[in-house]
Amino acid sequence: MTTQHHDDPHRLASAEMVVGVDGFEAADPAVRWAAETTSRRGRRLRIVYGLDLAAAGAVNGLYEVIKAPR
Repeated sequence: MTTQHHDDPHRLASAEMVVGVDGFEAADPAVRWAAETTSRRGRRLRIVYGLDLAAAGAVNGLYEVIKAPR
């Protein structure tokens, strides 16, 4: 488990930023904002992709959605 350091403002100021996307255009401005902000602040950016496994599994078959790429 990750240790939380809510009382250390220096640690929070240098923490990486996380932004989530889901493949829709509406997420694009959030990614742009996060990239510009982290660049200005000298911080790392982690972009995570959200996937609806139930919907993707209904279209592709659940095995195809979760199997590891080769």
